[in-house]
Amino acid sequence: MRTPVHLIRQECRIVRRTQTGAPDPYGAPTWETTTEDTVCALFPNRGATSTEEFEQRVAAASTHRAFFLPATSLSFVDQLVMADGRTFEIVGEPRMWQHPHTLEDVYQDVDLKTWTGDDESSSDEGDSSGAP
Repeated sequence: MRTPVHLIRQECRIVRRTQTGAPDPYGAPTWETTTEDTVCALFPNRGATSTEEFEQRVAAASTHRAFFLPATSLSFVDQLVMADGRTFEIVGEPRMWQHPHTLEDVYQDVDLKTWTGDDESSSDEGDSSGAP
């Protein structure tokens, strides 16, 4: 049985976000981030682009799907930064897939979303993501 595991080779960085930082002046928890370099297989979902108005600007949402090795730690609040600088938000919980005969964990996948718009902050210039 052939699985996507043989395709998991693209370099990426997982940006883990937790609300464990010191409270802000209003008492709300703040986000702290840590990163982990890993590999994945990234694929666009065919026909999955939408356009929305966001804060009086038009933005296009493009969805993708990424596959990871089973030992990769993922959460719905994490971001994925590809080696070329593209940044994606994880949408929903990761899904673990098992081999149908051995029930061994084979791979996991997540749905992703990225936003692009007409605002200068969405350009790739001055990218400081530090992606591998």
